[in-house]
Amino acid sequence: SGVNLYNLMRNNHERLIGVRGFERASGGVIAEKLVRYLTSTDGVWPVKGSG
Repeated sequence: SGVNLYNLMRNNHERLIGVRGFERASGGVIAEKLVRYLTSTDGVWPVKGSG
């Protein structure tokens, strides 16, 4: 079992901009402390208007 994390952050970034129209400005760091134990920090996520 498991998840392939190869290039995960870049793929997520591309998807968020293409599909949702926003990107991370600061913070929001995701890290792996132990096996299958993820942590994250607070972050700023500006949302672009749709018009």
